[in-house]
Amino acid sequence: MLFERIKSNRLIILSVVVFIVTGVLILLQLDRQYYQVKKKQIIVDNWEKFFPVDREEITRESRAVILATDPGSQDLTRRPLRQTFEGIVHGPTSAYRMALLDKNSEVLLEVKQNKIRSYNNARNSLFLREFSGETSLLISDITRRVIGKVVVSYTTPLGNQEIIDLTARYKFYALLIIVGLIIVYAALLKFLLLPVKRVMGRLDYALKASPEIIKRPRSRLERVYNNLARDALLTAANQHIKGFISTSTTLDTAVILAQLPAFILRLFRYAGIWVFEFKRDPENRYVLVHSFSEGGKVAQSLTPRVKEILEETLRTTSSIMLASKLEKSVIQCQDGGKQYCLFIDLINEREEYALVDIMAIMADGVSGRVPDKWRLETLGLLCEQVKTGIKTIEMQRRMIFREKSEANINLSRNLGHDLTNIIATSKLDLLTVRDFLSELDLPPSTQAQGVRIFQEALHDLLNNTKFLQELVDIYRSFSFIKRPRFGEVNLHDLLDDIIRVFQLSISRNITIAKRYNPQLPHCCVEQRLVKLAIFNLLSNAVDAIKRKVSTESLSGNIVITTNYLEESDELSISIKDTGDGIRNDKGELASPIEIDKIFYMGYSTKRNEEGEGLGLNWVWTIISEFHKGRVIAQNCSDGGAKFTIYLRRQIDLQEEQKPTQNVSGESKK
Repeated sequence: MLFERIKSNRLIILSVVVFIVTGVLILLQLDRQYYQVKKKQIIVDNWEKFFPVDREEITRESRAVILATDPGSQDLTRRPLRQTFEGIVHGPTSAYRMALLDKNSEVLLEVKQNKIRSYNNARNSLFLREFSGETSLLISDITRRVIGKVVVSYTTPLGNQEIIDLTARYKFYALLIIVGLIIVYAALLKFLLLPVKRVMGRLDYALKASPEIIKRPRSRLERVYNNLARDALLTAANQHIKGFISTSTTLDTAVILAQLPAFILRLFRYAGIWVFEFKRDPENRYVLVHSFSEGGKVAQSLTPRVKEILEETLRTTSSIMLASKLEKSVIQCQDGGKQYCLFIDLINEREEYALVDIMAIMADGVSGRVPDKWRLETLGLLCEQVKTGIKTIEMQRRMIFREKSEANINLSRNLGHDLTNIIATSKLDLLTVRDFLSELDLPPSTQAQGVRIFQEALHDLLNNTKFLQELVDIYRSFSFIKRPRFGEVNLHDLLDDIIRVFQLSISRNITIAKRYNPQLPHCCVEQRLVKLAIFNLLSNAVDAIKRKVSTESLSGNIVITTNYLEESDELSISIKDTGDGIRNDKGELASPIEIDKIFYMGYSTKRNEEGEGLGLNWVWTIISEFHKGRVIAQNCSDGGAKFTIYLRRQIDLQEEQKPTQNVSGESKK
């Protein structure tokens, strides 16, 4: 716990240490560079007062010691000089050392006493109690040649009023410096250090969760952080709504409205959030349909009052003025004698305000506080994100409904077209049977021929009936999407079944050739959906052949090739035709980029509105979404087009057999 507190306040602790060290260094510099220099100057200027000694006597005695040549005379000359030195050093002066040095700076005589600590006291010292100075008295002979010197080391004199006054003055200066440093540090602490600490704390928190806005920023740095945090939170709100759109199967606006209060409260930590949905009844009155709220005790107690205010606003405001009355406005709300401010906005309206969604936000739980300009701007931006998200949901719902309708129309049209062909063929066969039955009294030779025609017509009727059932089963695959059933199958058997049924509906002049790989292994597929995909590709191949030979006799070839790709463990099925190839909207052969678009929902390679562009999208969805495979289309160099399906040999059955959305939604190509 202590370590965590130190870690969270490390910036403040470090700044205090730096402040103390800086202050100490400044005060020491004041003492050494200014105060002690002034003190020394006072001592030098009043030397005679502080050191009342006879310089001539000291000079004479020192000269005698230096000029003495034998040991006996040196001892005699040193005795009076020592007494003089001891009288000065051990006397009331502040000199604590006197020494005689010859011209080579060798000490000939020295007397000292420890006076520094005792002479430097609180009255004559600023901070340091080690003041000392040094002066020299040069010794020369009769020729005025310097032969040595007397060195005097001194400290602060006791009881000198001038030094005491100097000390008091500099203590006042030191106090001013300390106060100035404290003021500067307090300003730095308030406008820089604490904002940096708070911002760093928010950033550390944002690494684990969503960023948190500082409620009352005190500096520009905090305001800049709040702008960045707001942008991040608004982006998170936008992503949340987009995520709802991408994962929801119903796209129900009421569901997202129910989720909004808790989500926004978790992001922005507002005091209370309300979302109301009102519907206009036949008598032009608004009735509450849904109500969602999140917040503390204050928010819970305010809910009836907020509802009452909004109902009163809707009752007294015409639908024409509703937007201007409700968009980005602040209302006052009373509760328990306290007044609260709420921001309200109209976040959604449908069918000329027949249904309206209103969001109310209380940014601060403090009573009577009106949100400032920045908070009002933030609330407005948040509501704009919600508006955009709800409008996107509405557009997405309408688009999906339209695509489902187009898919059903196309499915009905294709099924109707194929059934019409079968019915027409069956009608001809029935007419043949009728004619045969009406001519039973013909000669035996003619009857034999009639029997043969009757048998052929009956055989064709049976084939048509069988083809009709197969065709219905293929189109019913559209309903199997929500109930896929995967299993191991032999692709060659599956393709043979499709080809056998498909040949019943095409001209005998269109041949289907099979080039199967005999070593093709079994694979895991949903064979009903694969049938639908192959049937669509074969139908497209026949349509391409018809477009190419529309002015000639109908003939063409379709080649179905299978193979096994050992490296990727995939099985391939390619369908190549001799039609006019994949073309763009200008009728020209499509480029590879344009070919990629043919699998998009609504894109059709057929011109003059002959197709809705759903068949190839179904193929892509069945192979890519359900079987995790690939579909590749290309124009062949020798003419025609080729579609190749790649299927995995094995897939995760538990994952793939889960119910899946229908294929009429937008492809994720």
